[in-house]
Amino acid sequence: ISVVVVYNGQRYELQVDPGDGAEVLKMQISSLIDLDSEKMLISGYGNGYIHDLSDLNGLKAGHVLTVTVGDASSIPPPTISVPQPSAQRSPTAGGAITREALSAALMAATKPKSQEEIERQRGIQEMQGRILSGAQHVMIYENPQVQAQALRVIPVDEIRRRAAESPGALGARDAVARKLLAWFKHECFKWVNNPPCDACGSGNTTNLGGAHPNSEERAGMAGVVEVYKCGACAAVTRFPRLNHPGKLMETRRGRCGEWANAFTLCCIAMGFEARHVVDWTDHVWTEVYSEDQQRWIHCDSCEDAWDAPLLYSEGWGKKLTYVIAFSKDDVRDVTTRYTRQYAECLA
Repeated sequence: ISVVVVYNGQRYELQVDPGDGAEVLKMQISSLIDLDSEKMLISGYGNGYIHDLSDLNGLKAGHVLTVTVGDASSIPPPTISVPQPSAQRSPTAGGAITREALSAALMAATKPKSQEEIERQRGIQEMQGRILSGAQHVMIYENPQVQAQALRVIPVDEIRRRAAESPGALGARDAVARKLLAWFKHECFKWVNNPPCDACGSGNTTNLGGAHPNSEERAGMAGVVEVYKCGACAAVTRFPRLNHPGKLMETRRGRCGEWANAFTLCCIAMGFEARHVVDWTDHVWTEVYSEDQQRWIHCDSCEDAWDAPLLYSEGWGKKLTYVIAFSKDDVRDVTTRYTRQYAECLA
């Protein structure tokens, strides 16, 4: 069903399955607004705030859930209602419930789970939330208006000219994708660690922490804002971590998340079939489908890396866990493409 999430005055539409439970819902919302689920209070359903054990089967399409910042651990668990045997009913009458049976049922319902089981369930629910969020996000790339935002920036004719003049060993279409990747890395996007001061342009800025996004920043799907102070003039600069690919093609700066997000949009806007790939540890990139080779090609816009899937596990020495590819058509576990040590990923 589709529900509405309201946070900091911004309304978001979210597809949820009430049967998945409250923890999955919280993970979905956490990914949507980029707020830690442990710092999230959700109201608008039932009495009080939604707890991890809340029954969501009464949630209906169009329901409005309001999110505020607070300590989720302070939310009391829902009360478990257990019917009591009537004083007028004989404990041995047909269909009657004995006190012993009620006691056993209550014990079974409230039996504590082991810490290992709790962590396992939490891990599963976190993965479900991230997958649902990723699957919803890639649909933005299919919006013609968002693609138009990219095409206003991409020098399409120039990239095709470069591909035609020096295709290398690639086919004509792959050469265009390869030149698009190089243009994006070297001429389009900029990497940002500490942003320069908005007031004087100095690069001597220091991180002061985070802040809530304002209305303009929320329009760019910023979940968090990093705040920096200039060492030269003491002015404060805000660096919203934007998540809308169209808006990113206006600002054209960020870190790996912003780079892969915007580059995936560029590929789709140029007519390529592309996937947004998430390394569960800490990196993001793109895959482009090669019609020339009839397979998916790894493209890392941060590194200008083309068809180098072992870059991370062998070049960087990373131990991967899950690598998931998202497209408008499906969600795929592509971990085996990026490591020769798959058994270690499962450990």
